[in-house]
Amino acid sequence: MKAKKCSFSGAVELSRLS
Repeated sequence: MKAKKCSFSGAVELSRLS
């Protein structure tokens, strides 16, 4: 669960940066 949350957070950050 923690790993999944981290991955999701990373994707969100990437999307925001893009």
